[in-house]
Amino acid sequence: MSLYKRLVISLTLVFAGIIYLIIWWSGELRENTQLESEQRLHLGLAKHLVQDNPLLADGVYDYDGLKNLFHTLMMLGPSFEFYYLDPNGKILTYSAETRQD
Repeated sequence: MSLYKRLVISLTLVFAGIIYLIIWWSGELRENTQLESEQRLHLGLAKHLVQDNPLLADGVYDYDGLKNLFHTLMMLGPSFEFYYLDPNGKILTYSAETRQD
């Protein structure tokens, strides 16, 4: 194989590798930017949910009431999860359905 052919093959492989890395990096950047944007958009959501809902504002731990509230709040979209925490940060209940195995 001539020097010219080897050079063309090598440069093609290097170029393809660089293109692959750029595409991969841009996908990662897009995903991270999207996740960060969603977090920033919903930064004050918990505070507003507590202020607008008497069940949460009173600090009442009523499992059935919270289950109904979580169901209603899940109408915001499937990517939302809601957690009810005690003052120490321990999860008391959450919106995700648990599987019974």
